[in-house]
Amino acid sequence: MNEIEYTFLSELVAFPANYARLQGNFRPEFLQDATAREIFTAMAELGSFDLLSLRDKLKGRVDFQLLLELNRDTFFAKPIMFDCYAMKLVEDWKALELAKIAQAKVYTPELVSRAFDVEHFELFPKKTEDASEKFLADAELAYQGKETPRVVETGLPSLDKLIGGFEKGELITLGGYSGGGKTTLALNIATNVAKDGRKVMYFSLEMTKVEMHKRLVCSSTGFHNFAELSPEEFNKLISASKSLEHDLPLEFVDDSDATVEKIAAVCAGKKDLGLIVIDHLHILKSDKQFKDQYALLTYLSRRTKILAQDLNVPVLLLSQMNRANAAREIKEPTMSDLRGSGSIEQDSNLVIFVYTAENLLKFQEPKEGTKKHEKWEDALEQAKGKAQISVVKNRRGRTGKFTVRFEKDRSLFVDNGSGLDGGF
Repeated sequence: MNEIEYTFLSELVAFPANYARLQGNFRPEFLQDATAREIFTAMAELGSFDLLSLRDKLKGRVDFQLLLELNRDTFFAKPIMFDCYAMKLVEDWKALELAKIAQAKVYTPELVSRAFDVEHFELFPKKTEDASEKFLADAELAYQGKETPRVVETGLPSLDKLIGGFEKGELITLGGYSGGGKTTLALNIATNVAKDGRKVMYFSLEMTKVEMHKRLVCSSTGFHNFAELSPEEFNKLISASKSLEHDLPLEFVDDSDATVEKIAAVCAGKKDLGLIVIDHLHILKSDKQFKDQYALLTYLSRRTKILAQDLNVPVLLLSQMNRANAAREIKEPTMSDLRGSGSIEQDSNLVIFVYTAENLLKFQEPKEGTKKHEKWEDALEQAKGKAQISVVKNRRGRTGKFTVRFEKDRSLFVDNGSGLDGGF
């Protein structure tokens, strides 16, 4: 039995009231010595104990002389020191467990989940909010016609009506096919949140700051062909560009090598964040090494979920969808279309899809001069300038879908709030 374990048990034997400070969160496995685990297990089984009851409980297994020595050798005057020793034991246990996991030949999803459970275990967790008080506070604000502080509205009327906005601490996955508008939609939402006065961090792993800024200017001004602008329009372009850069609380980070750990560190250093956007999951990296893509995606989705919870900020995580699945008869995306969908579906509070049939149809053009081509042309014309946004998972309630106008040249989705198609 090492010195830390001995001192920890000594403070428990001599002052059984210390056991209540552990709130039932300390486990025998946190102790490396077998005798130490035996003694603590007896304490846990008794619940309320003293020296004599421990003697009787451990008779024939632990020498009573050891219990007497533990009772005699106590020296802490303040419970806070007991807490420090308990936390040290937990930290040592974490280090040993994570080292064992690191030695595994293959990182399975189960091992990744185990690593998360170990790494983020808290012996003394933060005090949780009273559920009733939290609910009634929100209800009172709604009753008074005021905004709920925890809610971040997306600025898309139909989406906000359906889900009530994003809530702090949520992981929101936004899925879409490549080139189907998911970055544009994320940028529109980020801009709306920033215009509402909330600070937004946008991590773009594919596009540069200049490209993202260009999209902002296009959606803001309606200009996309700069060569044809009048002098007045060009001055408006300059004004819009400078205003968006200096006045909007929207910060772009265009590091293609950014890891999820680096993103977490950057965000932890920011104050009063209203939204974090990560574009996108399938090119996001980690400082840790994984033997396969599935284990990596499991880790990344869980890590972004914890990022949202730790910072109490909604995280909008963009996710690529498998275009090969779109060859089926039903074209609208489903949860199984998400690459690595199991962990994403499990960790996400909300899963939202953006589907632009026009974009998908352009990759499926039949041979010209055939009846199939005529039907394809009709379908393309009907889909032109339209997009469907669907909420397929919502832990807080309703799901559903609605149609919006998609002005691709302007990098803009236009939602008039009347396109809600229904939900449950």
